[in-house]
Amino acid sequence: MPSLGDLLVAAFDAPVGFVACGIRASSVREWLPADVPFANPPTIEARFRRRQDGSWESDGAADGMLVTRLQSLGPRGCRAVLWHRGESDANQSDPGRTLLGDRYRAFLKTLIVRSRRDIGWDTPWMVAQASYHVPGDEGSDDIRAAQAAVAADGIALSGPDSDALKGGLREAGGKGGHFSGPGLSAHAGAWAERLIPRMLDAGPVW
Repeated sequence: MPSLGDLLVAAFDAPVGFVACGIRASSVREWLPADVPFANPPTIEARFRRRQDGSWESDGAADGMLVTRLQSLGPRGCRAVLWHRGESDANQSDPGRTLLGDRYRAFLKTLIVRSRRDIGWDTPWMVAQASYHVPGDEGSDDIRAAQAAVAADGIALSGPDSDALKGGLREAGGKGGHFSGPGLSAHAGAWAERLIPRMLDAGPVW
């Protein structure tokens, strides 16, 4: 976020702020409102609960946090929600915990539409291509297609392809899943390439 903020400040000569809402290792299923059921739980079950019919639902904490923070900004109080999640849905070691792309697409659409309803305005969302784990597991075609489809459906804007950032741009000399220092800079640049043209086209009301 600091590197991206620096790039945006340089582009617009205006203050830039981020409202951090990320939860590490979270599935899109975790971000759903608590009344949305799904058949298979993510790998980490701590933030979910079993329903009487045997299906699962989130505890609603992530959705509540996101909505509360967006509401605190007021109507049209932010430029966009930047979505970079997918790794905890793709290619899980237990295949029964992996989320299929059609479900990811439907759940992300539900999250976006419901959050807009709850805050009372259509905040833009920008969705990255994100499903990378480690070398040899560098992305899920299924999840990537789902993320692209949400943008193609007109629900969100297309974000950067962060799965393309590999090798030395990943920690532990390219062996890890998180970004290295140079990787964080490259990631910020990839977001800026998507955000800056959109912000220039949309002007101050976007």
